[in-house]
Amino acid sequence: RVYDVALTAAEVGQLYTAENTQTALSVQLGILGAIDVDSTGRVAFVDKNSTGGYRIRRINTDGTMATIVGGGTTDPLLISDLDTDSGLVPVDSAINYNFTKIDDIAFDFVNRLYLCDSVKKRIWRWETNGTISTFAGGGLWETEGQLALSTNIDGVKSLATYLNGVWLDTNTTARGVRIRLIVADDNATVRQIFTSAGAGPGGNDVDANSSTLGWPFAATNVTLTDVDGIKVVSGPRVYFGDGDKQRVRVVDSTGMINLVAGGGTTDNGDGNQTDKALLGPVQGIAMDGERQVYILGRTPLRGLRVRKCFGGPPINPPGRRIDTEKMYADGQFLVWP
Repeated sequence: RVYDVALTAAEVGQLYTAENTQTALSVQLGILGAIDVDSTGRVAFVDKNSTGGYRIRRINTDGTMATIVGGGTTDPLLISDLDTDSGLVPVDSAINYNFTKIDDIAFDFVNRLYLCDSVKKRIWRWETNGTISTFAGGGLWETEGQLALSTNIDGVKSLATYLNGVWLDTNTTARGVRIRLIVADDNATVRQIFTSAGAGPGGNDVDANSSTLGWPFAATNVTLTDVDGIKVVSGPRVYFGDGDKQRVRVVDSTGMINLVAGGGTTDNGDGNQTDKALLGPVQGIAMDGERQVYILGRTPLRGLRVRKCFGGPPINPPGRRIDTEKMYADGQFLVWP
């Protein structure tokens, strides 16, 4: 189900339909995935039906629901590239394609929607007029500064946008786990991709904190093993979940990587300093307008929870706190500073 704080925005109904006139409360949904909200308050989310097809649904501000991506029969590998330099502008209707995987979605500042597919190894972009184009992926190489349409984005499962940039994670045989930045230009001849974090095997230990090792490290000099969720705020500052190591990290505007939360060994409840908190495997993150970080994780003692901490400056002083988000309570939360 999809919730808007206290109100249910979409619930199980009687029919699995995609009519634009259907009210959100009467639409039967499948298995839900990634979710994002555009600047007008419309909620888009991934919906996997019983036959394995993926769609992106949108709940409009008038309470109706529409399918905006997926539901067709055509292979999405046939979607045209986006390249205004060659006259390739989006003309393909997004609802004509049959998506077998949509890992994550993200709106940009003009309400275009990016979606990534770890199976097809592509990023597509949906336009507000309902068309879709291939934005990145399809190549075999991973050269720094390579054009996005000729690069390998194997393993992509998270993405985020900020201004004219698209951040994504990849996990390739040659270069391991990295966070990469695509310069979001409609002209494919200048739409390049660069590494923001991760150096592959042989990089520095991201959790080493000895001053003799030069901690904090440049983000492109560390080895990452997992990325679960990316969020980007002003700076830009790139926050991401590290599921394997049960931490949330940030790459600051200078390119240095730091710890936001996690690393503790005892699940002793709310009010912990963030670097003493046991998060469990991080399964996703979100941020609000006050830079508070919301963390989805599961620990053996207390199960699956959404917890939050103040994002704060990208340093690791004592005193920053973490609390469980009680979705239907008005309890007070400690924040830092």
